[in-house]
Amino acid sequence: PASRPVDRQLMTSAELREYNLKEFEETYSRDQARDDTVSLAAFGLLDPSFKLYDFYVDLYSEDILGFYDDKVGKLFIITDRGRLDAVERNTFAHEFQHALQDQNYGIEAMGLSDEGWKKDSERAAGVQALIEGEATLLEEQWHDKNFTQSDWNDYNANAYADPDSAYFRAPAYLQKDFYFPYNQGYLFVKRLYDRGGWAEVDKAFKNPPISTEQILHPEKYDAGEAPQI
Repeated sequence: PASRPVDRQLMTSAELREYNLKEFEETYSRDQARDDTVSLAAFGLLDPSFKLYDFYVDLYSEDILGFYDDKVGKLFIITDRGRLDAVERNTFAHEFQHALQDQNYGIEAMGLSDEGWKKDSERAAGVQALIEGEATLLEEQWHDKNFTQSDWNDYNANAYADPDSAYFRAPAYLQKDFYFPYNQGYLFVKRLYDRGGWAEVDKAFKNPPISTEQILHPEKYDAGEAPQI
């Protein structure tokens, strides 16, 4: 349940880009992006000339339908339509679930923060997959229960990324990395839900996965098998 009201706001795509530029200035520099590019290129995942910083700005400005900012406890729905149609309402369900997760468990306390990523990126990625997986399952259940045929028509016409957007210009590694918490996280959480409903999912928030291996191979999560360092 919600313990307090959740602030929410509509944001245009232009406002989202401005928001992201400010966030990147504070949290992720071009020098850091160049270092990451060199590391990824060494493994053959990116071309050394790939402009990672510009790509991330474009990606998070062009391919995001909404987000929850746990630093201020506020959710944003991205739309240039100025209203809550099917896509926006479906996104709201997903992002509101993030607000509930934060109020009940504390997203930062679970290790999903800038500091958490620096301290243990595998644990942070596991937690991110749990968080996004649950919200994706909740979103699926919400639209299956509430959408009319008109809603489905609107959703199918407007929910998917523009084929010219940053996501489709990305190398395969970045595409898979972007959707990992949503796709693999969903499968991880759905397995828990099928086994014991939301109560089983709640248990995972009290004992979250500590690696992406546990997300990909949930039997290792069940067995408590920690990654070897």
